[in-house]
Amino acid sequence: MGDFLTSLLRSPRSAQSSPRAVAAERLMAAVAEVESAQRSGDELRLDYAERVLDERIAEARAARLREDGRCALIVQRSDRLARGDAKQARSLVEIVLWAIKHEVALHSVMDPEILAGGDFALVMGAIGAMKGHGESKVKSESVRKGMRCRADRGDG
Repeated sequence: MGDFLTSLLRSPRSAQSSPRAVAAERLMAAVAEVESAQRSGDELRLDYAERVLDERIAEARAARLREDGRCALIVQRSDRLARGDAKQARSLVEIVLWAIKHEVALHSVMDPEILAGGDFALVMGAIGAMKGHGESKVKSESVRKGMRCRADRGDG
């Protein structure tokens, strides 16, 4: 991780407001939050901090690659980027908007229509967000019911 941060900060174009400098600053803040969460022993906080760190690493790499030319982020499924409702957790629409602003092409192997880009990128991102959040909610409720049944049976 240290070499990656160092290479981000050493860029001759990393003026204070450059995308690369902003990404590096956000990445360092995420690293500090993970370290703080580790010290606190709060598993929920640590899990969230690690997910944010993963996002910041992707942002920083995209900023670095963008300076050298085109950049793309390829995922297995669009819901791997975000499943939130934008109120409580990050939404796919936020990711799509970030990609548009930073000129990063998004591609999904299993549901390419959701991240097809073009004039309807935000609309398709909204559809994907609704789909991903809905599926996540259903799965969460099913797991909760299953765990409750196991506990009632004494299998817990």
